[in-house]
Amino acid sequence: MPPYETSGHHDLGRHLLEAGLRRKFDLAASDTYRIDHGFTVPLSFVRPEQDLPVIPVWTNILIPPLPPGERYFELGAALRESIEEFPGDLRVAMLATGHMTNSVGGPAMLSVVEEPVNAWDLRTWELFTTGRVVELLPDCTWDELYKHGNGTPGFMVHLVAWGAVHGAVPSWSHLVSAPIIPPAAFVSWDESSLTRKVEK
Repeated sequence: MPPYETSGHHDLGRHLLEAGLRRKFDLAASDTYRIDHGFTVPLSFVRPEQDLPVIPVWTNILIPPLPPGERYFELGAALRESIEEFPGDLRVAMLATGHMTNSVGGPAMLSVVEEPVNAWDLRTWELFTTGRVVELLPDCTWDELYKHGNGTPGFMVHLVAWGAVHGAVPSWSHLVSAPIIPPAAFVSWDESSLTRKVEK
């Protein structure tokens, strides 16, 4: 895969930082960074022209202690609110990359050979494709997710996306599983699903 190089958007990035701090999220920023595979892989498919500015937002999903799942969900909602408050005429897309059950570098890594998709993946997929993602939040802690594989806490990034859409049912969804790779969830929302309110 070739390198992916893109510009940022300083004004919107600064706005998101300050708006997040006002909402009591402990954020930090850097003007010198390199985006990694979590950004470059999806961007290479979505925008191979490399002609749109990108504001990368990292969340801790690797090193405990992690915030509870509710906090990731709240961050997504806060990002959406902050984008909508930005005093500029911009069209903004949000991409989130996470994963389902996943183990890296140990014996459990081969579990997908026998069980490409497991009961946790199926329950999770059912809840967030039917607008019931809030039912997952109490179980989304480092300890609970880690039980399903040392990479499974990366699922928390999905919760940021669901917070941004207020738990709305996706307009398109596809769960990929095979005996050679961990299961992967792909979802998207169209304009009508983004504006539809979800009953609490």
